[in-house]
Amino acid sequence: MSDQGIGTRLISAFSILVLLVVGLLLVMFYISPQFFIEGTHKALEEFHADENIRMALGCTGALFVLLSIIQIYVSCFRLRKEQVFSFENSNGRVKVAFSAIEGFVKRRGLEIKEIKDLIPKVSITKNGLQIKSKVILKSDVDIPSSTSKLQETIKNYVGDVLGIKDLTSVEIYVTKIAKSEIKRDEEDIK
Repeated sequence: MSDQGIGTRLISAFSILVLLVVGLLLVMFYISPQFFIEGTHKALEEFHADENIRMALGCTGALFVLLSIIQIYVSCFRLRKEQVFSFENSNGRVKVAFSAIEGFVKRRGLEIKEIKDLIPKVSITKNGLQIKSKVILKSDVDIPSSTSKLQETIKNYVGDVLGIKDLTSVEIYVTKIAKSEIKRDEEDIK
């Protein structure tokens, strides 16, 4: 389940292919520079002689430049469009940014003593709001009760404090169980 679109995956696959070809050419140059230079010279003469091949290479070059610009935009400059969850109350429409919900959930989740770290991700489904959280638990905790407590806390907090009643699910993914403080202190002494 990736957040990447098909365009981003195609550009990534294309980039990998280009890097592979360039890498193989450089290895070939290292192994046999004379063969590489002669082969390249011969291929370039044939490409230059044929107008159609030159046109195809020019278009391919322009496509490479365009794809590079798109890749730079996608990977560096694309700002996450601020997604919001909206609902109606008696005074009108209310919009709450996903980033605000994620911040509230993180702060509330970290108040639970069994939770060492929490990274929530809010998304919208056809049935309502969904919160998925990656969690690092402290050592020696009961995972089922700790995660259930976290789910209940998040659900109640989002419903009561933020006023969002359309919460469809709260999913927890335990990514790590942290070392205990006693063991960490013993490791620091050694």
